[in-house]
Amino acid sequence: MKKETIILTDFLTEIFPTWATEIPDLAGYFHEYFLEPGELLNTERGDIYLVSEGAFGKYTRREPLRYILPGELIIIALRRRYHTFKALNFSRVYMLDRPSLYRISCEYPNTMALYDELLQRQQDSLEFRQQILLMPKAHRYAYFKSRYATIVPLIDRKELAVFLQISPELLRRIF
Repeated sequence: MKKETIILTDFLTEIFPTWATEIPDLAGYFHEYFLEPGELLNTERGDIYLVSEGAFGKYTRREPLRYILPGELIIIALRRRYHTFKALNFSRVYMLDRPSLYRISCEYPNTMALYDELLQRQQDSLEFRQQILLMPKAHRYAYFKSRYATIVPLIDRKELAVFLQISPELLRRIF
């Protein structure tokens, strides 16, 4: 399995090339956290996480809603939702909390352009599952694996079947 690591400054440069001159203090506002497999991400409303290493699953009542790989974001909604984010393997995230985001945006108004880009990246990731569920059931696993091959060995087949909304029997035949 390929191990991928995303460097915070490289990610910021990719999505907002002028961040170092327009918001020079930005990288200093991020906090780095390491998680063990099975550990839950401690979240607060409005937090923004960049997955740097590892993989996460997003769940509601044990039902998988989304998987997150390095380079993808987790943005916690301001309205209380009962989702959990579980590290599927050894993981590292960078977190920007809401109070820090507010402080940065007051000092550097261009922060809103960066925030818009972060929201768009988040939305792109969220739409992946919607695309899967519009496909014929027999094609869902192949499409999932084309993007999330590294997730497959980290979750059991029952969870994968629930995520893909196909029967465990169909998944067994496809696998």
